[in-house]
Amino acid sequence: MQQLEAKLERFIRKYYKDELLRGLLFFIAIGLAYVLLVLGIEYFFWLNTWGRGILFWSFVGMEALLLIRFIGIPILRLFKLSKGIDYSEASKLIGNHFPEVKDKLLNTLQLKATAETSDLARASVLQKSKELEPIPFTFAIDYKMNLKYLKYALIPVLIFVGISLSSGVSLFSESANRVLDYKTHYAPPAPFSFHLKDPGQKVIEGQPVNIKVEVEGDKLPEEVMIELNGVSYFMQKKGTGIFQYSVAQANQDLDFYFEGNGFSSKKYRYALVNTPTISTLSVKLDFPQYLNRANELVENTGNITIPEGTQVQWMLDTRNTDKVEWIADSAYVFKQNNNVFSFDSQLFRSVNYSIAASNDGLERYEQLNYQIEVIRDGYPELDLEVRKDTLGDDETYFRGNVADDYGLRDVKLVYYTENQIDNSVKIDIPVKKTTVDQFYFAFPGDLQLTRGVSYTYYFEVRDNDALHGFKSTRSETFSFQSLTKEAAVDKQLELQKTSLDGLDKSVERMQDQERDLKELQNLQKEKENLDFNDKRKIKSFLSRQKAQEQMMQSYAEKLKKSLNALDELSESPSEKSKALKERLEKNEEQLKEQEKLVDELSKLQDLMEEDELKDKLDEMAKNSKNSSRSMKQLLELTKRFFVQTKGERIGRSLNKLGSEQEKEGNSDNPQLDKQKELSESFESLKKELADLKRENEELSKPIDIPEDQKLEEEIQEAQEKAEKNLENSEDSKSQEDAKSSQRNAGKKMQKMGQKLMQQMTSGGGGDVEQLQEDVEMLRQILDNLVIFSFDQEDLKNKFSNIDNGNPSFSKYLVKQNQLRENFEHIDDSLFVLSLRNPSIQEDINEQLTEISYNLDQSLERLADNDIVKGVASEQYVFAGANTLADMLSDILDNMQAELSFAMGSGSSGAPMPFPSGGKGSGKQLSDIIMSQKQLQEKLGQAEKEGQTGDSGNQGEDGKEGKEGEGAGGESGDENQGQGQNEGGSSESELARQYEIYKEQEAIRNQLEDMLQRTGMDEETQRVLQYLESIEDDLLNGNSDAARRKMNDVIQQFLKMEEAEQEKDQNNQRESESTSKVYNNTTSNAIPEAKRYFNSKEILNRDKLPLKDNYKLKVKRYFKKEND
Repeated sequence: MQQLEAKLERFIRKYYKDELLRGLLFFIAIGLAYVLLVLGIEYFFWLNTWGRGILFWSFVGMEALLLIRFIGIPILRLFKLSKGIDYSEASKLIGNHFPEVKDKLLNTLQLKATAETSDLARASVLQKSKELEPIPFTFAIDYKMNLKYLKYALIPVLIFVGISLSSGVSLFSESANRVLDYKTHYAPPAPFSFHLKDPGQKVIEGQPVNIKVEVEGDKLPEEVMIELNGVSYFMQKKGTGIFQYSVAQANQDLDFYFEGNGFSSKKYRYALVNTPTISTLSVKLDFPQYLNRANELVENTGNITIPEGTQVQWMLDTRNTDKVEWIADSAYVFKQNNNVFSFDSQLFRSVNYSIAASNDGLERYEQLNYQIEVIRDGYPELDLEVRKDTLGDDETYFRGNVADDYGLRDVKLVYYTENQIDNSVKIDIPVKKTTVDQFYFAFPGDLQLTRGVSYTYYFEVRDNDALHGFKSTRSETFSFQSLTKEAAVDKQLELQKTSLDGLDKSVERMQDQERDLKELQNLQKEKENLDFNDKRKIKSFLSRQKAQEQMMQSYAEKLKKSLNALDELSESPSEKSKALKERLEKNEEQLKEQEKLVDELSKLQDLMEEDELKDKLDEMAKNSKNSSRSMKQLLELTKRFFVQTKGERIGRSLNKLGSEQEKEGNSDNPQLDKQKELSESFESLKKELADLKRENEELSKPIDIPEDQKLEEEIQEAQEKAEKNLENSEDSKSQEDAKSSQRNAGKKMQKMGQKLMQQMTSGGGGDVEQLQEDVEMLRQILDNLVIFSFDQEDLKNKFSNIDNGNPSFSKYLVKQNQLRENFEHIDDSLFVLSLRNPSIQEDINEQLTEISYNLDQSLERLADNDIVKGVASEQYVFAGANTLADMLSDILDNMQAELSFAMGSGSSGAPMPFPSGGKGSGKQLSDIIMSQKQLQEKLGQAEKEGQTGDSGNQGEDGKEGKEGEGAGGESGDENQGQGQNEGGSSESELARQYEIYKEQEAIRNQLEDMLQRTGMDEETQRVLQYLESIEDDLLNGNSDAARRKMNDVIQQFLKMEEAEQEKDQNNQRESESTSKVYNNTTSNAIPEAKRYFNSKEILNRDKLPLKDNYKLKVKRYFKKEND
């Protein structure tokens, strides 16, 4: 059986060898045929890379498949590496070939499987095996049977050999090469060729690239395309056979080839060269230490302005950079740390420089040009502006603009007596430690200078340059002659006389203005409607009135300053001077109020109704009359003060001159020149005394100036005798006579001066008699005023009980006119009294003016048969008369007390006190708060009603429109349909707001009246300013802002009321403390100096985030502006 199986194994091996031989023939036939097919396709069609790729990979796939199928599988089965046919299949093949075998071999193999269990089966298998042993199984496989397949292999081989041996072998081999190298682009033979211009050029990153190609051949294409990095573009024709394509900005390698008429060039490549790039630039500035300036870091710019000696460090972040250079006069290489480069240098001069970046491909490709401006630490600058005091040359005002490159250290005033610079005194003037500042100074200001000495002074500014010893700049030098006390008093008296003359003329012009105002009032009464010319007259008058009031304020300010200067020169300020200054301040307030009324009329004249304009003109006339009276009274009292002060000064000068005369008489060797000088001084004082008497005669009630003509003649005779004897000074008797005459003249001069000083100090002499006369006159005026009040009240009651048809109406009207004439006598008497007695102050004048106004109103209204309003005016008249009587009664009590004191002391008279005035009337703070709250509610209600009216809800009869107007509305018919106006505030709404404005103004006036009696501090002044801003908002139509501010004002009022209550409680517990105030007068002259320069505070520019170069521009700008 084993021999049988061995024979089967040999059969199976020969079977697979036959399979291998046949497979080889098929592989050669099919594979070579496919090769011919692939090469033929490429040869005839010149496929692109995609097509050749498909051919190549299909060929590889086909050959691999044929190799596996026809060669690989038979070999694996031949070497039993893969499962092949078994003995059963081999038996079938052998049985099919040998007829005598048939199924015997298969059956024998099947019996062998069961022979182990049956002896009969084993015997049968053994028998069958012996029968089959002579048969050669391998003869069943005949290799010659494969010859029939040889023809299939020979055909493609012969074709291949034939083509290879033919003349087209090169073309055939080229096709094979193109298929094998399918990734490379191959162009078919074309009738033209492509020639790339500049094939070796560099492509710089970010730069434009021009690709040019020239086409040469018999038949040139009309269009050429370039396939660039996988994208096709048409090229621009630049000439015959020349084409160009531009890449705007190259950022990668450029792979391209050209196509034209279906033909392509070979592939080209332009390699990209990366550019060296500076990504960020930072400059660190380390300033010199003495500047006390923090280090700075400047980003993204190299243009900088720096102080001299600054250490500068450049820091760069780069990309694709191998080297960075700093190029100026020389080139310096930056230090490198990865992609960060740095370089530092200390600079002392300005420089233009460049920063250049390089790499292996590009040298100094990116070069940035910058400039550094180095500012040298120059000397500080001082620009001085000088103004002289308008009242004289004793005060000089300075405004200084100081500047330095890097900061100021200080500014000093340096002054010294003439030719004594080594003993100079330095005064620090405060300035900011900035680069630019401004200061004000007044010389001598509050400096304690020696009188009668000449001084030289200048200003000096220093910078903060510690390295160079704080460089300084000086101003020009100025001279100042300090006056003696007597000369200073003379100068102030002279300036005071000038101011009084100016005020005197202003009062005269004020009276002319009153007459013009009266004409305007009459014109307004005569015409129902003013025409354009009438309104122009009013505007012209208002303009003149404003200028007049400003001029009077200026004179009053000068007069007050002169009084202050006299107080400083005197050992103790006079109570009269203090009272005059207070009255000047009150008069200034009146002028400001009048000016405000003029401004209001100027702005709102066209908006006012005729009645309202009449009321405003009446109010202006009343205020103008009151101001005129007060100014006349003030002018007269100031003139009296001027005469007394000048008399005192002459008396002191006479007393001093007498002392010098007596001293000369007591000297051992009196000199003739000295005596002549003393005689001339006495003559000068005599002239001044004569001028004083002439000025005294101009007063309404001249002061009693002592006049002793005999004493003057005796003094003159004694001086002449002394001069005559001194001319014969060789005679001892003459010299003794001269001395005696000198002593005699000196004593008489001292007597004359002391008498004059005593007379002027006591108020002009005869004060007790004068005071008695004034008391008697005031008592008579008061009696007449009380009678007038009773008569007016009685007449008012009579008018109340009749109508204009009553026969007694005209008789009562005549009686009312008689009462007005009677009151004019009272008014004139009080005015005459006020010119010599300062007890009659502004509140009396105001009350007199108010009564006169209401008297005129009562007559006018009664004459127009308007009894109701006429009676109301009469009510105001006798009520005002009662108030005036009460005020005069208080003044009379004070005057009687003064008279009793003067008579009891036995003195010939003492300076008359300046009382604070009579009792005034006015609302308390609680009443003002209540009025303000009601006005705020009224404003809110008016806005709501105005909105209702504006929504167009008025009825046809106009009644609803009337209700919508609020307090300022007119009749409903006049405002019918105004609710349709949606374009802004209607006239009725403006009228409402203006009515509220007038009520707000009245509240402010009431508050001012109360504060004038109780005193005014900074807080109350701010409240008054806030009230004025509310009035402005109401005039501008900004009711929302006005209402909010009203709420804030009410809160301030409540705080003031609470503070007043606490003050009253504290006053009950605490004892009276000293009222003397010690003021630091160091900088008192600075605000006064600022007032002389029409300028604002200079801006503190160091607080602005400015670079040094901009600071320089700012400084130059302000310097140019000041020039």
